Amino acid sequence: MPSDKSLSFTATLLANGHPVIILNEATDRPVNVAHHRPDPSRPSVLDASHALGILIGPNEAWEEDRNLGLIDFNLIADIPPTELYFRHHEGHYRLYVRSGKYLKYGVFTTNQGVTEACPIKQADPILWALRCAQTGQAIDLSNLASESAAVNLVHKETAGSLGMHGIGIGVGGFLAVDVPGVACDLRLNILEREVDWLSAS
Repeated sequence: MPSDKSLSFTATLLANGHPVIILNEATDRPVNVAHHRPDPSRPSVLDASHALGILIGPNEAWEEDRNLGLIDFNLIADIPPTELYFRHHEGHYRLYVRSGKYLKYGVFTTNQGVTEACPIKQADPILWALRCAQTGQAIDLSNLASESAAVNLVHKETAGSLGMHGIGIGVGGFLAVDVPGVACDLRLNILEREVDWLSAS
């Protein structure tokens, strides 16, 4: 039977052909956006600074959003995709950050379902089911023959799919779980297979 180590790996993700990053690694101030789940009982603005998402440059492409008051940040860096460690556990995966200024952080979800990098304290990061985007079948490293695949991530507890929520008028977005929701097809690019937990940090 395969071990957790043999099914664990490091990888990057692309969404809509663009690198998935932790948003404020590429911005000059917090990434405050219109709330993706409007509710009169909570603020209409969401801080997505630590969220996983995409920011499609160049900075000038965001000028209309700034003029309309939809955002107030500037893009200050063109950074590579965030490297993630997919740690296998009982048929699911926990995600950890393995690059950039959030190195060794875990990927958690907020009460609003937003995926974000947070320090690891008492609780482990949430578990995700990795599914083939074409078939919806559960997959793991043992049945990923190539180093690249189109996948969906499904929250183990809520069964909600990870979807993309737009920032501004269509030049970026952040990943959040919807119940129910439309899954975002992510391009998984495996960097290293059979990565041990101790050597992944």
